[in-house]
Amino acid sequence: TAVTMVTPILTPAEIRGGWDTATDAEVVKIEKAVRHIVQAYTGQEFGYFMGEHKVKSIGGKSLRLPSRLINITKFNGTAFAMSNFQITDGGYTLRYNNFDVPPLKADYYGLHMHTGGVIHNPNSVRWREFESGQTFSITGAWGWEAIPEPVKEAAKLLVNDYACADSQYRDRYLVSMTAADWRIQFHSGAYLRTGNVRADQLLSEYVTTRGWGVI
Repeated sequence: TAVTMVTPILTPAEIRGGWDTATDAEVVKIEKAVRHIVQAYTGQEFGYFMGEHKVKSIGGKSLRLPSRLINITKFNGTAFAMSNFQITDGGYTLRYNNFDVPPLKADYYGLHMHTGGVIHNPNSVRWREFESGQTFSITGAWGWEAIPEPVKEAAKLLVNDYACADSQYRDRYLVSMTAADWRIQFHSGAYLRTGNVRADQLLSEYVTTRGWGVI
């Protein structure tokens, strides 16, 4: 039996705050639905994971990560100090730390030690890069230590939407409904992203594309 460990975005009490008549079974169902909508729109999960990811490089001085990296403990199976790397772009990019206190007779950036008394032109020094096509093993803490508040607020808005009967029509892609004396028509935006413009705005800074952070 396969078991998936997840971090709920909302607690049962928070869900009932927007849907006070929900049963226990409905609370479980709505939490799962809202969580999957948020993950599908943002392209990431908001749990906490300690372990290994294998990342293929496209070359250059930076390595784009498939998930948000909090800290790194091992690189290619070898223990590394955080001082060897820079985690940038909100945790979605890893760079070699090429700046350090230069040792005696080293160049300005501390990249080379020389014994002959001559310091080379620093413009000719090649900084460390991630080789193109190579797969790197990165072990550390990934994800989020706590669910960001904007994500929680967006999820609460989606709970309210699901508590509304109109969501049944949107789930079936119905654009309009007409009766003898009334007519309901949905805007095309109701079928895009999360379907809630305020939730989209709250989640916009957390949207990623194939592991690339949009910062």
